[in-house]
Amino acid sequence: MESFYPRYIEAFYEAHSELRAAPFDNQIEALVLDGFSALHNIAPYLGTVGYEAHLIIGNAWPAQRAWLRENGFPAPSPDRMLHEVVRRQVDALAPDILYCSDAATFDSAFIRSLRRRPRLVVGWHAAKIPVGTDWSEFDLILSGLAGVRDAAKRLGVRAAEPYMPGFPEWIASTVANVPETCDLVFPGSYTRAYHAPRNLLVNRIAEAAEECGFSCALHLGGDLDDLPPSARRRLQPQVFGLAMQRVLKSGRIVFDARGDYSSLTGDGRIMNLAGNETSNMRLFEATGGGAFLLTEHHDNLASFFQPGRDIETFTDANDLIEKIEHYLANPEARRAIARNGQRRCLEEHGMAQRIHEFDAILRRHLSSRSPSRKPAVPEPRAAQSAQTAAAPPSAPVREHRGYSVIDRAQAQTLAARPDEAWNRPEVCNAQEQAFRDLLAGMRAGAARSDLAVAAQAVEAAGLWSPTLLEVGCGSGYYAEVFDHLLPGRVRYAGIDRSTPMIALACQHRPGRSFAVANATRLPYGNGSMDIVFNGVSLMHTMDYEAAIAEARRVARRFVVFHTVPVLARRPTTWLRKSGYGAPMAEVILNEGELRALLVRHGLLIRRIWRSIPYDLADVLDEPTPTKTYLCEVVEPVNPARPLLLNIGCGERFHDDWVNMDVMPYSYAVLAHDAAAGLPFLDGTFDAVYHSHVLEHLSPAAVPAFLRECRRVLKPGGTLRIAVPDLEAACRAYLGTLAACDAGEEGAAARHDWMIAELVDQLARHTSGGRIAHFLERCPVQALDFVRHRIGSDAEALLSDGTVEQEAETAGAEDPTEIGRFRLSGEVHRWMYDRLSLRRCLEQAGFAGCRPMSASESAIPGFALYHLETTPSGTTHKPDSLFMEAVRE
Repeated sequence: MESFYPRYIEAFYEAHSELRAAPFDNQIEALVLDGFSALHNIAPYLGTVGYEAHLIIGNAWPAQRAWLRENGFPAPSPDRMLHEVVRRQVDALAPDILYCSDAATFDSAFIRSLRRRPRLVVGWHAAKIPVGTDWSEFDLILSGLAGVRDAAKRLGVRAAEPYMPGFPEWIASTVANVPETCDLVFPGSYTRAYHAPRNLLVNRIAEAAEECGFSCALHLGGDLDDLPPSARRRLQPQVFGLAMQRVLKSGRIVFDARGDYSSLTGDGRIMNLAGNETSNMRLFEATGGGAFLLTEHHDNLASFFQPGRDIETFTDANDLIEKIEHYLANPEARRAIARNGQRRCLEEHGMAQRIHEFDAILRRHLSSRSPSRKPAVPEPRAAQSAQTAAAPPSAPVREHRGYSVIDRAQAQTLAARPDEAWNRPEVCNAQEQAFRDLLAGMRAGAARSDLAVAAQAVEAAGLWSPTLLEVGCGSGYYAEVFDHLLPGRVRYAGIDRSTPMIALACQHRPGRSFAVANATRLPYGNGSMDIVFNGVSLMHTMDYEAAIAEARRVARRFVVFHTVPVLARRPTTWLRKSGYGAPMAEVILNEGELRALLVRHGLLIRRIWRSIPYDLADVLDEPTPTKTYLCEVVEPVNPARPLLLNIGCGERFHDDWVNMDVMPYSYAVLAHDAAAGLPFLDGTFDAVYHSHVLEHLSPAAVPAFLRECRRVLKPGGTLRIAVPDLEAACRAYLGTLAACDAGEEGAAARHDWMIAELVDQLARHTSGGRIAHFLERCPVQALDFVRHRIGSDAEALLSDGTVEQEAETAGAEDPTEIGRFRLSGEVHRWMYDRLSLRRCLEQAGFAGCRPMSASESAIPGFALYHLETTPSGTTHKPDSLFMEAVRE
């Protein structure tokens, strides 16, 4: 099982659009021959050592849809497509051995979902390990990195062994005649989160190319807006597979440096899984193709190639530039090293050699397993989550554990008292002592999760040696956190409103810049700090919006709000508690309100981490997870800009809006079920918008939902709704019926489509239903008519092939599965025309209801957000009824 880069999949099918309608096996064969991830694709070679092998590329969507068609399965909904189709494929093959090259995506939860557990489950991994990964169902993890193998054992795998993929010899002959046309080439990624140190080297190469006059081609993908001008001038299109191999061969020098392998461990520590090792595939891709490789020095390189004979290495940026100049001036020495490197790669690391090593590993571990294993038992499906099942915002609150709910005025009064906890030296000393113990644990290799997450958030900003202002720094202990976990990487300053805290900071961490100041009035200029780090202090700042605005004003690039406890449904709540034996005020923010404030103040959420638990469920009757938000400064703040809400946004959302969906596609989207109420204050938004949401609610639930939309709107605010247009669909149906009566050519296919359009989404009991079946026919009947009806949204579903699919077969239907599907949210529960929709809106208290076009709106600049139309003007869902109403 493989997963390929999504950008490669897109590019491959753009270049080979005819394959979209090809049989599954033909598509897989074409992908293999294109050479992407060729070192990992061992399936074609396993037959030589006695295996019957099959290859699944889980996210090759056209191939996966072809497999579904050929095997008579309906297409799952997009959110279930990846795991559901691969699960069906593995179940159908019932393999003895399952080898997963993407063991992070398909971890133990996937293995447990299989109908029959393979005798041997093997994974490969040589990258960061996502938090929460579970490998307890794996028998073996293979990796070229010792740190990954050690981590795998902690994550439950039974065994871990060293292994490196092999270079397919056929690629060497394919690129043998590619001439050298560029002095230095580098195809790879350029991202803030994973490649910050390498990015600096790439930038230095580009600068040296201008200074020294050598040619340089940077085939990059990622965060390209960060490229400096010198690198941008050398930017070339991203390349994959054989195209990448040809680029490598075209360079007189191939540059190589690895990414960042730091991962958060289960006990909250940040661990560099690579240590001083490397397992870059580029080592073998470059040498195997016959190119001269210049890579950074690592301890394990000598086990693959001898530096100075097979490859060359550098130790720092200055050494890198010196080596580039030296080997460009000495072509014979360079070519000799390239020849030696290719010879050693093909002899010792070629696929012909590696497949026997792989076979030996499998047979050794297969013999140690029982010949028959109990089938995997799927984990029980959770019922409704605690978030959707918990009490509504008006639920009463108990006084418990020394916490009591107070109002905002009381909280502000308490926080301003001279004897408030943070103004007491004994409280400050107690917290300093508590953190000294935590810092000692961190230095011993056991950083608590909140300390580790803080470092991860700063590192993910992708800035090298940023200036950082910690707001609410306490006694400055996070300065030591950054020193230890990001050594030499952060230029730190801190402020706190507590005079005793700052006195402790200056005493224990001399040489740092500390000052007494308030989070709502920072003594720094606009954009004067690269990062403003709000370190666990937002919950102690009663005027939290002013603190957010000030952080945004001072930050040049990013703001981090660290370890913020949030509520999903209950409004922002103020508490009185005892901290270190003294009274203090806290504010637990509603996450919806927090996100609205971030958008209002020009901050875009880029990443979110869970931090140390701070669960007040027994106090507030709902969980209070703590989250750390990495926010990017996206534009100057415009106080007059309207605040806009997009409910059920799916994959179509704009950063200027507050976006919400029950299954978010981005960190910028709030995860929330709108049917449980809207988690925002009264009168928050200037406009509320939802497209093709209302029809998924039962008619009984619609009045309450629309009243919620009205509640969060400001007086005079606009509600915009898009739903399937029942009237237009009926008129189109009658038109096709009349055309059939008149004997028009093609009318029968148009009539079939309109029946499916009217009935299928109300009546279906499998994902995709009759509409998906209609669209998957090759060719699609009444294609122009269908495109006119469904617009740009469903273009990806339309098949361009010419082979007629067999009729859908009816099989046994499980009533339980049908019931689950009917309640899953995909089906439509009702339909609306302009009269019935207007009636619903008026009954909910709206006025001024009127139909609109896709690009017409009372919301200022609505068409520019491209939520209903593409930049070329095509309507995403032309079968829609668009209606707007006003809250009076």
